[in-house]
Amino acid sequence: MAMTVLDRLLHPGIERARRLMKIDDARTTSTPDDPDPDLRRLASRPAHHGSALAGRIASPPHIVSLVWTITCLVTPTDPRTRLICLTVGLICLVAGPSLTLAVLLRSGSVSDEQVVRRTERHRLYILILAWIGAGALALTGLGAPRQLLAVAAAMLTGVVLVAITTLATKASLHLAVLAGAAVVLCLVWWPAGALCAAAVPLLAWARVDEGRHTRLQVLLGTALGALGGASYLLYNID
Repeated sequence: MAMTVLDRLLHPGIERARRLMKIDDARTTSTPDDPDPDLRRLASRPAHHGSALAGRIASPPHIVSLVWTITCLVTPTDPRTRLICLTVGLICLVAGPSLTLAVLLRSGSVSDEQVVRRTERHRLYILILAWIGAGALALTGLGAPRQLLAVAAAMLTGVVLVAITTLATKASLHLAVLAGAAVVLCLVWWPAGALCAAAVPLLAWARVDEGRHTRLQVLLGTALGALGGASYLLYNID
């Protein structure tokens, strides 16, 4: 009796986890003869746990959270302003885009968590840009320090560059975010920037090894991200 009740309680959660696992990885639905070249490449590569783990650890939400938290901590301002800016930034730059992806997954607008299909990325990028723009406006209204506004603007620039490029070809968002973070953090607090810079070639290898991207897509994402990160210098001019 107890086992029956336990099974009834756990079964929905187990089934949901299985569905999410299928949504999470396009590898489960891709085939070598798929018309999408990115899905064909993904299907042709064996799953490597090390490469997948690297992609998980260096996922865009994690890297953006790191950049924003460090910038808030090192920016000279009073504790109250620092806490408010940290909260607003994490909501608009991290939680909002993550929630948007979850909603698109649930509605079927995107096929998997990493959005392998290039054509499915357009709407996602537009919504992410809306979140970042809203965050930048909120921070401006709150009187956030220029350095924080410059970081938010650099993030916006990086995503705009990747979004425009995606209209014609695919660039690695993982590498764009990490490369942009490396540049920004080297300018804000160099030890963290050096760590991110050292992680760029490792993540590039992991994304290619896992079949998520081609070498060209990885290089393109890195270049666009670095360019977006460098725009921080323009936005932070007094």
